[in-house]
Amino acid sequence: MNNMPAPLIHVIDDDAPLRTAMYRLLLACGYRVLTYESASEFIENPLPDELSCILLDVNMPTMSGFQLQEYLNKINSHIPIVFLTAHGDISLSVRAMKAGAENFLSKPVQKDELLIAIEGALEHYRRTIDAHGNLSHLRQC
Repeated sequence: MNNMPAPLIHVIDDDAPLRTAMYRLLLACGYRVLTYESASEFIENPLPDELSCILLDVNMPTMSGFQLQEYLNKINSHIPIVFLTAHGDISLSVRAMKAGAENFLSKPVQKDELLIAIEGALEHYRRTIDAHGNLSHLRQC
């Protein structure tokens, strides 16, 4: 029997109805979900060291999704980011991906497309954690 908790999805978006819809959808799909109305609210909480990913809006007041991504890169967070935006274009998606985003989706997003992006991000996170574990083991040897 698998005692691992379900992956944790952080939904960061200033649109309250979207946060609620994402919360309900992801919970129904078997994920644990935490929602935040701003990037600042997200960084005020400790980052859990567990299998997770971030669904992140690009345009938010105070701190944009790109600014949060930059902050997470500075602190060497390995939590993958899937950007969601209603105002996406090729240059924004290229910028996000070059900075390490796992995916870049346009709102409204189809359920299947969203779940495929989340599973891809979680798989990438699993591989990253495994690689870091192997590297730590090699360094100890």
